[in-house]
Amino acid sequence: MKTMLRTLISLVFCFCLAFPVAGLKAADTSESLVTGNNQFAFDLYARLAGKEGNLFLSPYSISSALSMTYAGARGNTEKEMAKVLHFNLRQDRLHPAFQTLNESINRGAGQKTYQLTVANAIWAQKDCKFLPDFLKIARKNYDAEVENLDFAKNAEGARDTINRWVEKKTKDKIKDLIPSGILNALTRMVLTNAIYFKGNWARQFKKENTQSDTFYADGKTQIQALLMHQQDEFDYFANETLQVLRLPYQGDDLSMVVLLPRKNDGLPALEKKLTAQAV
Repeated sequence: MKTMLRTLISLVFCFCLAFPVAGLKAADTSESLVTGNNQFAFDLYARLAGKEGNLFLSPYSISSALSMTYAGARGNTEKEMAKVLHFNLRQDRLHPAFQTLNESINRGAGQKTYQLTVANAIWAQKDCKFLPDFLKIARKNYDAEVENLDFAKNAEGARDTINRWVEKKTKDKIKDLIPSGILNALTRMVLTNAIYFKGNWARQFKKENTQSDTFYADGKTQIQALLMHQQDEFDYFANETLQVLRLPYQGDDLSMVVLLPRKNDGLPALEKKLTAQAV
């Protein structure tokens, strides 16, 4: 592949989460949740796609974290959050649906050839009070405790505590999620969601086949980059403007889907056509 490429990993992740749903008892609510999460993912990507530089995000992390606060929202705030996040279920059904989905992800990964875990936490100023019903939903449906920290007097210490939690949950991959200076004495709550994934390709790339080749970094600028190569049979689709390739991981439950425009500068046009309905 010798053209401009931005791998839509975040969108792929949302699609992959739909696979475990079929065998669940609450399949209808889980499917509704996944559909809404996918719609939110495309909406969010459309907002961010036009910015300069590479883009890597996990819409499911955002949906999951904000859904915890949604449990405490009422009135116009509740309506506005539901609209933006595409929450199509009532409060009493939405949070159990997130619980079912998260449990299926964590449980399923333990029985497979990949590692995939989702973890949530709420960090609150120590003198802030929360309703017991809100705390119950956070614990039961998101496996999230509300941890009390002293942002007012020790914001840097609170930052260190949160960063160490994230580092642990991501197997030491993310070591400084919150940079110095982000938290201060006015901070009252921090939401964190950590997703860790590690898997092997179903068909491994051979190291000796990695070669330096031309890569179009922005559709125009040519640079030399190390590109992996292999020949095999994969799910593939192509038309006059687009190529789509599915690279499965071992077990074939999860995949990376690569969308590649035909033209070197064809990414912006492709991004405008990406919607949940189109895909």
